[in-house]
Parts: sequence; structure tokens; C-alpha cells
Amino acid sequence: MFSHTASQRYFSTRGGSNSLSFEDVILKGLAPDGGLYIPEEIPSLPLNWQDDWRDLSFEELALHIFSLFISPAEVPPSALRDIIHRSYSTFRVPNVAPMVTLDDDQRNLFEFFLVRKNESKSGNDRSHLTTGSAAIYGLRAKKDVSVFIMYPTGKVSAIQETQDFVKALFADPLINKTQSLGAVNSINWARILAQIVYYVSSYLALRRSTSFNPANDHVRFVVPTGNFGDVLAGFFAKKLGVPSESLVVATNENDILHRFWQTGAYEKNPVHGPAAEGGFVEDGAKVFFSSGPMLE
Repeated sequence: MFSHTASQRYFSTRGGSNSLSFEDVILKGLAPDGGLYIPEEIPSLPLNWQDDWRDLSFEELALHIFSLFISPAEVPPSALRDIIHRSYSTFRVPNVAPMVTLDDDQRNLFEFFLVRKNESKSGNDRSHLTTGSAAIYGLRAKKDVSVFIMYPTGKVSAIQETQDFVKALFADPLINKTQSLGAVNSINWARILAQIVYYVSSYLALRRSTSFNPANDHVRFVVPTGNFGDVLAGFFAKKLGVPSESLVVATNENDILHRFWQTGAYEKNPVHGPAAEGGFVEDGAKVFFSSGPMLE
């Protein structure tokens, strides 16, 4: 793909797939080998981005960030601008609260590629940390998409049956060939990409604040553990060049990552609360793979 930079080509964290396009990884979500898709390279933000992007609208900022990871050969700039506008135009105030609309970017990209391919695709999501209802809402009225929300018997399951079942579906070549499954939860790179934008936006908001001194003040982002997608986006934002002294991950009794750092054992525990499956943190794999010795 000569029309793609390294940051616009993708591979599986388990090594089974490589040199994939943005369209490939968005429509698939989870790699056939069970790995998660990430870019071959995380680029650096432009040299003067803190000044040049300081007063951009959220939509304009998203266009710049998305363009780093999406080749114009796949999504022309005019089409990408339209997708972003449709994703964020529903806000009633100019100050976009990105967390509310993360799914819309992903769903609109999903629809764009499907309509262009002119084929129907089953959107496969599951009720994980309330993602199920978000998927239903985000995929409403989208063309060529059917969505199936999967959840454990009894709504909360200690054996993680939905997570295992979904992964088995993606690993089955016959089912993938006949059903054309795709994942639209946080394992999909489009979700992470949308989340990267609000880290950049948050830092630029600080830069516009008269009380913030970038020479002396330190930036720390504190986010919930969730499926580790939120902090993963912060991790990639930091690799892009967003100044951040630390990324703090808050947890509760669903503390698989805290226990992993303390004991070295990555083990399931019964989940607590309404989250359907808080036992395994899928996007943590992307951080472990991408960080290597950098991870502290």
C-alpha cells in the first residue's frame, strides 16, 4: 500500500495479520488470530501543533488526528470531514463532550465503508460496560448494518461466557465468511482513535486557560479502568506527543489489572456491579504490546 504511511497500515498484536488498511480493521474489529489491531507506527504530531491547533474546533481537531491514521486514498478528506461533522453535529452546545459521542464516529465510518462495498454486515457487539445499549443507539438508521447485542445468562456472569463466545465467533473462518461479522465495541481501533482526540483537545483547552503554565504545570489524566480503551487512547496520545506526566487508572473491585501488577497473575474474578463482564481487560493487550520496556 504505497498510498499509506506506516501509521495508516495496521497489524494484529498476535502477528497473524499485517499490512492491513484502515477499512480492513474497522470492518473486522478483532483479528482472526484473536489479536487486536494497532497501527504499524505511532506518528509524531506536527512540530507547531500546540500553536497551530490551539483554537481549532473539536471537529477540525478530529479531522487532523484522524488523517494521521486514515489514508486519503481510503477516505477522501471531504468524506472524512462529513463523517466527523455528522458524528458531532448533534451537540446542542459548541463545547463537545467527546465521551458522549465516541460511538458515532465509529458507526459512521462503519456505514461509509459498508455502503461503498454495497454489502450487508452483521455488527457484533456485546453488553460490556454498557457498550451494548450504546451500540444499539449508535447503529440506529445506519445502512447495511444489522446489530446483535450479546449478554451473559443472568446479565452478570462469573465465567465470562459472552466474551469467550464472541471471540470464538471471530476465530471461526466459516462463520466470518458467511456472516461477515464486525466488532463495534472498544476493541475496534476506530473507538480508540476517537478517544485520542479528546486527550489532545483537553490539553489544548488547558493551553487556552490563563491559569495554566505549560513550563511549570504538570498534566495528569485520571480515567476509569473500564476495558482499558480509555487509558489506551491516552497512552497513544502521549506517544503522539501530548505532554502528560502520567496516566492514572482508577479501579474498583473489578481490579484485574491491579492484581496483575501486584502478583503477575492475569486471572478472572467474579465481577461486581451492573457491568456485564468486567473480568478481562481486552484493550490492555494493546498497551502491553505497544509499550514494551516503556511500560512502568
